[in-house]
Amino acid sequence: MKNKNVAPPLVGGGTTNQHQQASRTMHTKPPMIVLLFTIVMCTTLLMSLPGCPNVTDPFADAPVIERNGQPRRLTTDIVSLGPLTAGQVINLTVAGDTVQAFLLLQPDTAVPGSGIVIGGGPEGIATNYRVPADNDYFVFVQLDPNADIAAAEVTLTATDGDATFTPPAAQRVLVEFADGYLTNPGLFDPDSGTQEMQDFLAEISGQVQDGIIERLNDIFAGTPIEIFDGRDGQPDAPFSTLTFSPDRVELDPTELSIDAVAPPLTDNPECDDLVIFGEVLSNAVGQDSGNQIPDDDAVVYVGSFQGRGDACQTSAINSVNNIVNGLAQTGAHEIGHLVGLYHVALFDIMDRSPSMAFQRELEFMRGQILVEQAIETTDGRTDVATIVLTNIVQDPTIYFNSVFASPDN
Repeated sequence: MKNKNVAPPLVGGGTTNQHQQASRTMHTKPPMIVLLFTIVMCTTLLMSLPGCPNVTDPFADAPVIERNGQPRRLTTDIVSLGPLTAGQVINLTVAGDTVQAFLLLQPDTAVPGSGIVIGGGPEGIATNYRVPADNDYFVFVQLDPNADIAAAEVTLTATDGDATFTPPAAQRVLVEFADGYLTNPGLFDPDSGTQEMQDFLAEISGQVQDGIIERLNDIFAGTPIEIFDGRDGQPDAPFSTLTFSPDRVELDPTELSIDAVAPPLTDNPECDDLVIFGEVLSNAVGQDSGNQIPDDDAVVYVGSFQGRGDACQTSAINSVNNIVNGLAQTGAHEIGHLVGLYHVALFDIMDRSPSMAFQRELEFMRGQILVEQAIETTDGRTDVATIVLTNIVQDPTIYFNSVFASPDN
């Protein structure tokens, strides 16, 4: 569904007594590389692939960072900020050539040894954060997948922030539909489609657009995410933009990308071209950690949902209901990334598989975070590992309450 999530965990150190992994070949044509997707499950954050050695609870052992405004070089990917008070504003900067982003965590009371994401920010940018509740707080740093924390020059600077800082009350998202988003080619197959098919897609275009807007409003009802229909004009700035594009984006088989997945519900091997269904355009790591960018953009590539040729047309979009569900829930997935949500290891809107979007009405649910990274194998192939960070938990309700203003923060 959305695979612009290139924010892998630090490698080095390690903390688990078991992991599970499974892989499958995702491209059967003769490429210059072999692309595999591997699921790796580890019970703590610090890990070395392909195995995860035994160590202690990283939260219990995390070194405490003093909030004295002095840069401190990190030798571990998780550090403690100690106890903080509701309403207190802290300012954090995590810098280093190999840093992707950082996440703010609070202890997960439901699962000892785990942390819940409550914020974050990009590399090298001083980030203010207003503490939502009295609690202990931690920082998790994400590095480039090939970086070694022991050798990397990573520093964290913590100080008291601007006491007048207030998080935004909401995130406005303008939803736009490019001309011919269903027909040019959109869901029209130029290899085997007929004029009658194209006319039908044009006829239902407005109905699908209405359905997508309605479904997005239902999904985000009761959250700080406000959906605006581009046909009604633009909201007050700042706002993010989600565009439904007619483009089909295929991966060149000679290239490696962890942004691409196989098309939905296709049984024929010759149809397994890797395609990109959507992405965040203005954030290099694929999601706006901590929702620090109020005017970022994302796109859903409608053309990627339809195969090419009679054998490759998919039944996943064989009804108006399925079209609306698939496109709307993919759009909601991209909006999730726009405000900082990650892929999760369960079937909800932030699941990375687009096929799930067609099968039922999905929700945002609590789950363990997924991150992806490229791995070079000993025989010269390239794998893409999807790693389950089993003790970093994403709870959208808690996250929204933490990064947006409320009576409590």
